[in-house]
Amino acid sequence: MTITVALTREPPRNDSLADALRQRCLVTEVALTSTMFRSAREVTLELASLEKFGTYVSVIVTSARAAPYAVTALDGATADASLIVVGPDTATSVRNSDVDVTAHCIVVPDVHSALGVASLIDQGPVLILSAENPRLELSDTLRERRVEFDSVVVYSTVERQLSKIEQQQLATADIVVISAPSAWRVASKFVSVACDVVTTGPTTLSTVQAEHPNVTNAQDRELSDVICELIDARRANQS
Repeated sequence: MTITVALTREPPRNDSLADALRQRCLVTEVALTSTMFRSAREVTLELASLEKFGTYVSVIVTSARAAPYAVTALDGATADASLIVVGPDTATSVRNSDVDVTAHCIVVPDVHSALGVASLIDQGPVLILSAENPRLELSDTLRERRVEFDSVVVYSTVERQLSKIEQQQLATADIVVISAPSAWRVASKFVSVACDVVTTGPTTLSTVQAEHPNVTNAQDRELSDVICELIDARRANQS
């Protein structure tokens, strides 16, 4: 029996995962959110207006979508400022940008979360590149540790209105991947109770667990490995 897995990030962010899964299952793509990016000029002007411009000892890049702004952010940092990134996807996106990796160390915390990032920082000032209305764990933890920081919004996430076909794709999926609470707000109305939902972080996990009985968190593990384990478990139960 064919297992269907729904991937829910915006194209082309599903591409590598879809390629890894296609021999094991039927992959469908249903983007649950869309991203609105700020212009480089807007971000540059805001950075230049900050009192601590030019003194930031590290720049935190909170997602792959913020990675294109890393070079601009480093204009406001010290010559040897480090780039601290949340997760391997973000690290790859930063390395594929125009960042001078010989001058700026790229640090990926072992724990791929805001708290994992905060655990690496003991001095400021720090500059955070974030989404609009970000989760508060990072800023709250930096305040508790008395680390000075500024935050610049570089993109916002907008929830999509799904077509009837997209709604049906979610309703019939055996496994759905959810990467953010905003994505779950869109998907929750259509995902079946019997579906396995795979989340990619602690905040998303707690959001989905409050409403759905079958949730697996893939934080700190290869997402494809977690999904393949669920595929194998479903096939075993069907045999």
